[in-house]
Amino acid sequence: MPIRPLPPNGLSESDLFRQMEAARGQDVRWREGRVFSLVFYAGEDVHRVAEAAYARFFSENALNPTAFPSLRKFEAGAGACPSAPRPCMASWARFPIEAI
Repeated sequence: MPIRPLPPNGLSESDLFRQMEAARGQDVRWREGRVFSLVFYAGEDVHRVAEAAYARFFSENALNPTAFPSLRKFEAGAGACPSAPRPCMASWARFPIEAI
């Protein structure tokens, strides 16, 4: 794929979001339960809280927990799996291969 230069002017917010929504047209309908294991949808109320929590920390980088000890604390809490029948550990995707 050829490298294209950045355009001199960016898209408006509405044009950007319109293009993004059009691009997701063929995506799996995960809110309708049409996907196995890729998305855990716990309902709109949980989704809304998760989006708000993500928005508060989206600029911080979990790759360096020494710089962001709050993220280390959150990851450890999420990874504890308190309802698991035996000890377990979860991890945020830190490298592209983990997200596959």
